[in-house]
Amino acid sequence: MNCSLSEKLTNLVRETVSPDLTAISFALMKDGKELAAGAVGTLDGRPNHPAKTTDLYNIGSISKVYVTAAVMKLVEMGKIDLDAPVVQYLPRFKMADPRYKDITVRMCLCHQSGLPGTHWKNSFTYAWLDHYFEDEYDYYVHSRLKAAPGTYTTYCNDGFSLAEMVAVEVSGMALSDFLRKYILAPIGALSTCASDRLPIGHDHVVMKTSAGMEYLSVVGAGGINSDMMDVCRFGNSFLTHAVLSAESCAEMAKPHGLPQPPQDTFSHYLGLGWDRVAFESKICNLGEGVLMKSGGTAQFLSYLIVAPKYNLAAAISGTSDTKADHLTLLCRLITEALKDEGIDVSVPLSAPQRVFSPVPAEVREKFEGYYAMSAGIGQVEFDGDRLNVFNITTGQKQPLFAGLQYCEGRFYGDKGQEVGFVEHNGFKYLFMSNIMNVYVPAMQKIENLKPLTDAWKKRDGRQYYFCDAMPDDIMWGMLSATCTLKVFPHAEGVMLACLQANPDDGMPMVMPLAVEDDSLSRMFLNASASASRDQFAAEFYEKDGTEEMYLCGMRYRDISYNKQPLEAGDVVTEYGKTQIFAIPEGKQPVIYVPEKGRLLLTDASLHIVYDSYLGGPVPSVSGGYALFTGQTGARFSVLL
Repeated sequence: MNCSLSEKLTNLVRETVSPDLTAISFALMKDGKELAAGAVGTLDGRPNHPAKTTDLYNIGSISKVYVTAAVMKLVEMGKIDLDAPVVQYLPRFKMADPRYKDITVRMCLCHQSGLPGTHWKNSFTYAWLDHYFEDEYDYYVHSRLKAAPGTYTTYCNDGFSLAEMVAVEVSGMALSDFLRKYILAPIGALSTCASDRLPIGHDHVVMKTSAGMEYLSVVGAGGINSDMMDVCRFGNSFLTHAVLSAESCAEMAKPHGLPQPPQDTFSHYLGLGWDRVAFESKICNLGEGVLMKSGGTAQFLSYLIVAPKYNLAAAISGTSDTKADHLTLLCRLITEALKDEGIDVSVPLSAPQRVFSPVPAEVREKFEGYYAMSAGIGQVEFDGDRLNVFNITTGQKQPLFAGLQYCEGRFYGDKGQEVGFVEHNGFKYLFMSNIMNVYVPAMQKIENLKPLTDAWKKRDGRQYYFCDAMPDDIMWGMLSATCTLKVFPHAEGVMLACLQANPDDGMPMVMPLAVEDDSLSRMFLNASASASRDQFAAEFYEKDGTEEMYLCGMRYRDISYNKQPLEAGDVVTEYGKTQIFAIPEGKQPVIYVPEKGRLLLTDASLHIVYDSYLGGPVPSVSGGYALFTGQTGARFSVLL
């Protein structure tokens, strides 16, 4: 370990991140040896608990490379065929879409399965859940594919959860146990684990504003924990072939993407598990065949880079309050570390000389209008010869790009922004470039959709609550507790499913829904990369005389049915069933929350304003709602 380099890089990190962060850590290996490592911040916000390089972080979707390695090891053992259908290994796997039988193991590992995207229910929790696979099977039974398997590449957590289930079924071992025996122990990466089995001698970072440590039951999609040096050891194993054969490593590093439209320069270079198998940075040139994987959770953002040319592996993870671009920071750390060894990989900053011209009338006419993302709505406007792009998910115009000018088919800003438009197979897309030096679809224009039926129009303004929530579900308090349906007024054929976030947590999640029939929505986004990730077919049905909606693996119930006012007394919960009460106007309740219970309070618009797991002062909630969930028998006392 180069101690002086570690100190230098740690200072660079400290100068880059917010002083109010919780924690961030990095590590680098070169030529199979520890090169540098550092940590900044605290373990959990307490000044007397400084962050250490041995602390554990949730590395999120970097876990996808780990589950892929497990699958490849089982391929080497002759127990899995990558191109065999998943149903061959999981006979219980069924979906409400007959095409599911065509999903192969390989498709799960390269984002081509056509699965909806992310099963939100109980994915992020405050306690470990042993029954998650049962939840997964139930989710698939009620879900439909957004595309035929193998059609195009779009980011998909569900595929890696399915791959984990295959690995567990075939091996007869929990994924974390299989990884430890066949992947991690041989390379000495002994801090790496799932959330339910943390190793002795390592503390786990917890973001200081959270209610506690986050557990990700979706281990294969995003539930691995590790210190950063052990992430580097894992990355280094792809250079040394220490645990997987050269053939398996090469198979994972082959481009597997199917871009749609073909102008997408990101998706082609997705590997098996890897986000990029030919990573390029705008600030450093690390040679050919650079592997990169990102990972994000409710609390953490992480990256792993493996550069064969320099025999280097580098990893970084930090809490989401660092206010820093972790990928750019990791590239800067790599640049400085190699510079310390006399190697210059920096890319000179250059400002291309462009001659701007008027925007062609055809471009204005074709591409001005409203666009959909998997979790929001955008608007494209032209102001003279300037392009403005807004996020209008909240109903307010929030600028994404402003004043971009036209040059040879694309639009550019003075801070390196680059935006363009593509028409393909009758669909129109907004493209943008990013820090990875790639050009990707970001939005799809809303047009040519089937008009909303009367049944759909009657749902306009209807409010629903998540009626089968578990008390430890993090997303229940952050995002998914309530949902309001709204007709999108600016383009025909779209209903917005608005999952109401706490206003302090930022933007709500808004899913655009199109009509399939009176009781089912259609997933209409069809671009690769992340432009169509996390789409779901909302299904409506009647239960006990009222309408319920199945969305993202969660069951929502119409609030207007049997709308009960909150009264003084006791509320006793049953596990997996949410109770909701309207808070009378002019009343401010005092509610005792038992140890095994959880309470959410919302305003009249269903925005979450209080979560008992987070605590803090209780705001005025007159006219709002109280939602109760907990273990069976948990007793809440209400004073009114």
